[in-house]
Amino acid sequence: MFNNEAQPLVSAVIITHNRKKLAERAINSVLGQTYSNIECIVIDDKSDDGTQEYLKSKFTNKIMYHYIPPDSSKGGNHARNIGISLASGNYIAFLDDDDIWLRHKIERQVQAFSRNRKIGMVYCLRFFCYKNKYCWTEGRDEDTVGDVSKTVFKKIITSTSTMMFDIDAIRNIGGFDENLSCWQETELMMRFCQNYKIDCVDEQLILYTVDITDPERLSNKFDNFEKSINYIENKYSKLIKGFSDDENKDWIFMKYKDAISRAGSKVLMREYYERAYAIKPSKGLKIKKILNYKPTSKIALKIRMCLSLAGLNGHFVLDSMNE
Repeated sequence: MFNNEAQPLVSAVIITHNRKKLAERAINSVLGQTYSNIECIVIDDKSDDGTQEYLKSKFTNKIMYHYIPPDSSKGGNHARNIGISLASGNYIAFLDDDDIWLRHKIERQVQAFSRNRKIGMVYCLRFFCYKNKYCWTEGRDEDTVGDVSKTVFKKIITSTSTMMFDIDAIRNIGGFDENLSCWQETELMMRFCQNYKIDCVDEQLILYTVDITDPERLSNKFDNFEKSINYIENKYSKLIKGFSDDENKDWIFMKYKDAISRAGSKVLMREYYERAYAIKPSKGLKIKKILNYKPTSKIALKIRMCLSLAGLNGHFVLDSMNE
């Protein structure tokens, strides 16, 4: 634990749109941190459901609230960049309104920064939460800390709500790319990690919401995914052209694997399984290809939930978060 005098300020940025109850839950997870020197910035992207009045009445003088009117709304990355411009902290961390920080997240990440002054970002691991109840955990691969300038083109390392940045570092690289509506944090990592090293707290410190039923979740829209991939390939064309054969296979395989989880039809999913298998054939992938297995299908998620209940894949009960 840090002494109050020694605590660097951390800016927590929450973006929300018409989800005042979820925003309230997210804000409470920020205000409930064991690390005390935090400013909580809420960026409301054109909500019209009474979010402004509700949050201001609930959190008087506890949050910095910024409203983006409809005629100024430009998407989630624009909202995050406004948060970056308003931040006063030495570090900045982002939280999507449907995710939750566990109580020690910020404390652990600030400690990681204090141990290694050469890093520009620290992320943590996640509990994946389905149906607001039981979760499964993720681990970490050895090549996802330090210099990951090439690793970011072969695997998706993490998500926005786990990340804490040195404020100068994220400003130096220009923040989030506002041209993207999908793979925002992945592209940010691609750009950021060409300039900075990163570290990881090997603890599950957030509850990450898995929701395959909400059509408005950007992660559920395949057309946005395809457009974003094309944009990223054009943006990093010089870098990608310099890849070795193996590095190029890793990049293509990464795209296809994510396409499988996002595909809106069995036909499209089968097509990307065929493409992925052609790049990196394996027994496991062959079985999944035959089954046309979707990692984010209801059946797959229920299986993971059952494994959690049985204690075979880690479990966490949402209601016990603040115990």
